[in-house]
Amino acid sequence: MAIPAMAIPPVIMDTLEKKDFLKRRPWLGGPLQVGLVGFCLVFATPLCCALFPQRSSIQVSRLEPELRARIHQQTPGDEVVYYNKGL
Repeated sequence: MAIPAMAIPPVIMDTLEKKDFLKRRPWLGGPLQVGLVGFCLVFATPLCCALFPQRSSIQVSRLEPELRARIHQQTPGDEVVYYNKGL
């Protein structure tokens, strides 16, 4: 999820530094970079969260013994349980 904010602003800043825009206004480098990172985070984070499923599954045999015992007590035939990853 951090790749867009770490990859896109450096490419844009490198392009802008080669042009006269930042050569004439060097004080704009910092605020522009912070704004680009913020812009990327605002849009990339929800997009990346939407790409990964919220619901996941796990084998009952891979759980802690106490939780495994509770699951077998409530539903003895279940071998797989599903949980919300809480992204």
